[in-house]
Amino acid sequence: MIGLFKQKMVVGSLCCLVAAGFLMVANAEEKQKVKSAQAKKPSVPAALPVLDVSVSQPAKSVAPLFFPELTKFEKQFQEQLKENVEAEFVDAPLSDVMKFYEDSTGANIVVFSNDLGEEGLTPDEPVMISLGKVSLKTALELILEPIGLTYVVDRDVVKITTILKANEMLKTRVYPVGDFGNTPEDYVALEVAILNAGLGQWRERKTSATPGQPAQAGGFGGGGGGGFFQVGGGEGFGGGFSGMGQSSSVYEEGEGGTISVVPQSKSLVISQTYRAHNAIVDLLTQLRQARAID
Repeated sequence: MIGLFKQKMVVGSLCCLVAAGFLMVANAEEKQKVKSAQAKKPSVPAALPVLDVSVSQPAKSVAPLFFPELTKFEKQFQEQLKENVEAEFVDAPLSDVMKFYEDSTGANIVVFSNDLGEEGLTPDEPVMISLGKVSLKTALELILEPIGLTYVVDRDVVKITTILKANEMLKTRVYPVGDFGNTPEDYVALEVAILNAGLGQWRERKTSATPGQPAQAGGFGGGGGGGFFQVGGGEGFGGGFSGMGQSSSVYEEGEGGTISVVPQSKSLVISQTYRAHNAIVDLLTQLRQARAID
C-alpha cells in the first residue's frame, strides 16, 4: 500500500516537472516573439526636424535709372535687340523686311509711309544685305541707316521713320543722380560730361543771372551739337548755378535737346531723342561702373 502511494507521488512529481518545463518553454517562445516584434518595429526619432516655414526676404529692388520707367513692351524689345538674328535679303522691299522682323519678334513694327514720302522714299525701298549672327539692333541699323531711316521704340510700337523725323521726336526723362554727389559742382560736372560726350544734338544755351545774383564769368559755352562745355570758377559754378545753388540756364529757341539740373530732387531733367537717351543711360552706367572700381 505504501509502495503504491510512493509510486503515485513519483508519477505526480514527474507530471509537475513536465508541465513546468512546457510552461518555461512557452514563456521563452513568447519573450522571443516580443523581442522579434520590437526589432521589426520602426524606430521613432526623438524629435522631428522643424520645417523652416519663414517667409524668405524679397530681393532688393533695383532703383529705376530714369522716370517714367519703360513700359513692359519697351523692356521686352530692349532685350530682343540684344538677341542674334540671321537674314538674307536680295532686293526685298523694306516693308517685307520689317514684316519678317515683326513676325520673328512679335513686336508691332510700323513703317511711317508719310515720313518716308517727305524724303522721296517709299516702304518698297529695296533692301540687299547678307547678315550672319548679329544682334537685332545691329541688323536694324545696317538695314535702315543707308536709306536714311532709323527706328524709335515708343510705348507699344516700333516706328520706322526718317532720321530727320526721329530727331524731332523728343522725350523728357528724369534721371536720379544723387549717388554722384550732392553739391552743385557734382551736378554740373555730370551735366558737362553728358554734353561733352556728343550723345545728341543740343539746343543753343545762354546763361542768365538769378534775380539778385550777378552772372558769373567762365560759364557754359553756347553748346550746339557737341561744343565744349567747361565748369567755371566763382560762386556761380560755371554760371549754371547761382550762389544759392539754383539752376539759371535758359535755352534759345531751336532744334535739339535740353538738360536741366534740379538739386532739390537730386536729378537731371533731359529732353532728348530715343537714341540719345539710350546713349545717356549707357554713359551713366559706365560712370557708375568706373566709380565702383577700387
